Amino acid sequence: MIKRKINNNKGSTLVMLLIILTILIMLGTVIMSLAVTNYKMKIVNSNSKRNFYFAEAGIDEAYGIIGEAVDEGISMGNEAVVTFMNEDLSKQNIEEAIDSMENGDFSNPYIVYLNEDGSLNMDEINKKQNQIFKATFKSYITSESNVFDGISEHSNYKIKSTKNNKPIVYCTPANPSFNEDVLEFTINSNFTEENIERRLSAKFNLIVPDYNSPYYSQTTVATVNRNVGWSKAIAAEGDLQANGGNITINGSVYVKGKSREFGGISTIGQNTNLVINGNVATQNNIQTASSNSQIDINGNAYAGNFRTKAKDQNGNKIIDSSLFIRKGADEKGGSLYTLDDLSLNAESSLIDIEDSYYGVSDGSHSSTHDSSSSIIINSNDIGLEGGSQLTIEGKAFIPGTSYITLLNPNKKYQTGESVSVKGNYRAYSYPLTENDPNTGEPPQTQDGHSLKQDNVEFEYYNPLFLVSQYYDSHSQAQDMKVIDKSKYFMAYEKEYEDNQLNLGGINGINIIHPEVTQNLGVLIHNNQVKDATSAIRILSGLEDVKPKYIIEANYMGVDESKISDGDLEFDKEKTVSYWVKFDDLPSPTMTPTIGTDRELVLLDRNIYTDYAIIGPNANSIPEGTVKIQLGSNDFLKGLIITKGNVYFCGDINFRGTVISNKDIIFFDSNNKHFTYDENYVAGLIINENLSDYFNDSYDDYIEITTNADIKEIGVASNIVRDKAIRLINWSIEK
Repeated sequence: MIKRKINNNKGSTLVMLLIILTILIMLGTVIMSLAVTNYKMKIVNSNSKRNFYFAEAGIDEAYGIIGEAVDEGISMGNEAVVTFMNEDLSKQNIEEAIDSMENGDFSNPYIVYLNEDGSLNMDEINKKQNQIFKATFKSYITSESNVFDGISEHSNYKIKSTKNNKPIVYCTPANPSFNEDVLEFTINSNFTEENIERRLSAKFNLIVPDYNSPYYSQTTVATVNRNVGWSKAIAAEGDLQANGGNITINGSVYVKGKSREFGGISTIGQNTNLVINGNVATQNNIQTASSNSQIDINGNAYAGNFRTKAKDQNGNKIIDSSLFIRKGADEKGGSLYTLDDLSLNAESSLIDIEDSYYGVSDGSHSSTHDSSSSIIINSNDIGLEGGSQLTIEGKAFIPGTSYITLLNPNKKYQTGESVSVKGNYRAYSYPLTENDPNTGEPPQTQDGHSLKQDNVEFEYYNPLFLVSQYYDSHSQAQDMKVIDKSKYFMAYEKEYEDNQLNLGGINGINIIHPEVTQNLGVLIHNNQVKDATSAIRILSGLEDVKPKYIIEANYMGVDESKISDGDLEFDKEKTVSYWVKFDDLPSPTMTPTIGTDRELVLLDRNIYTDYAIIGPNANSIPEGTVKIQLGSNDFLKGLIITKGNVYFCGDINFRGTVISNKDIIFFDSNNKHFTYDENYVAGLIINENLSDYFNDSYDDYIEITTNADIKEIGVASNIVRDKAIRLINWSIEK
């Protein structure tokens, strides 16, 4: 049987179509599945990003909460600094600190804010401001603000989703603390929605800012020509008298002086302790004229006489009075210059000169005895154990000799002693009968003429007969010169051992360096006698010391270049009444008043008006004075210029200058304290326009810088905030 193969394609197309359709359906299903999956993934990703941003927004809001706390902390710190400036550094506190510093009292807590010249120490003030600001800022952040509790408070956050969900924010550690000036913490923020949680963290450092509103001293600079008239703490044409108590004057003093016995600068009340820290000058006396009194001068002193008196104003014997000349705080000064004598008259008393003594006159310019510079010892207890003492620690220049006071006031006997001790006048009343034991020759004058009794004449000076003349080689009588009398004295000391002179004992007259001492007549020291120095050397030395004395005592210490040629003489002067135009001063119609800042500007041309400045505890007030009461506060500052007397009663603490054409009297035994402040006084001269009341202002000037006000430099707090909060690290936890 034959099989026949039949080829029939019917239905294959349908099969192919079905196959293709199946494939297409499968592909469509896959694509649809992928599309749905991708859509779902996009929704999840969108929700994740949304949750991330909400979590991040939580950290941002937490930063804002911290920033507000920082702003408030800065404000609190600023307020604390303002309180410090207004209360602690008030004008009154600063002025009291200046006074304390000038008085050597460094217990005042505000002195730390002053420079040595009394100006404000802005570095120290800014340092303290910063300390106060930082301490207040820290205290507010950690104790008062509750800022970290606020970070965890859900209601503090404003951001929320459409489903009213908010981020959950908290701080770790929950209550961080400062480590020095840095506070470290981490802000954690979670946000969960649609079952998607995003968690972020940010680590911050909160750094205590520096005080960025510093104060500065706004200063005013002005100039005023210097004038010697207002250059002293005290200046008087008359006298300065201290009537008890402790009196301290910080600054130079000039007192011309008028009264011979108790004029110049005198302690006239018992138990007076007068301390002057500066140079002192007077044409009259610097003296203790009362018992149990002392004058300490820490600087140089220039005087007609420098002495402890033997009797007070009532004729009572004076004991226990002392005079000291010392070097100042700058180790300068400590020397004494006198036109007349340095004399020790009181018993149980001391004179101590730390540096040198300079007499400035050999007496040749005057016919009177009170212009020959010498040292006179009239204390009866000189050289005795516990008795009076004189000490000169530096060199001594003594160009004059002492005089013997006699019953006839018009007749004086000049001795041959540059240092004389009471009773030693006997040396001139005894004849010399023996030759010099060393040479075998008669004691001789400077010209080689014998001084033995057969070649001299004695003259009656009531009540004494004193050697006065010798005979020359032509048998002509010649007046004995100082050098001849000094040789006569030396010869007497050798011959009359049984009628010994008083040489002051071992410790009575202490001239520490006699080898450099120059003396016109005999020098007595340390129980010894030293012969006279060459008159030529004395004259040479006078050329150096004389101008120094005249400048200070006659011209108030003005620069020598301002004194005309030929005016450096003892009879030429320009003192207080020259430098100050007293007649041009106003004449007040009412009592001057003290300002609210305890400042007094007193100007009065009336010579018959006397003023009494009355502090607390005043127990005696002079009659007939215009009274200015300080009340319960002893502090006063200002400028007092008056033609009349000025009395200070009670406790007084004065800063400025006092100028009188008459006397200045510390009237009672209460304590007085005076401080000269050149910047302050010059500032008053400028502010009150007083320059015209002074004569001959010179070309050299003083530049015054005053702390007129303290100003604040403000800095915006948001700038400080950005510097205070620092992001250290940021991370996605989930």
